[in-house]
Amino acid sequence: AWIIKAGEANLAKAQFFLGKKFLGNDEKEQGVYWLHRAAANGNNEARYFLVRSYMRNRIRPPPEHANKK
Repeated sequence: AWIIKAGEANLAKAQFFLGKKFLGNDEKEQGVYWLHRAAANGNNEARYFLVRSYMRNRIRPPPEHANKK
């Protein structure tokens, strides 16, 4: 679909949309993946959404983002 191509082309708004869409379909791993990509590409909505979701324990960070001791 065009939205996935837009996300793969690093369009942050498309990545944010995909992240929320996947989370809404209970596909958390995919949702978190796209939200992290959007945040890394400067989407402040994605950053806020991730932080708020982590604080409310709605999602967990992927293993590569977990704190290492």
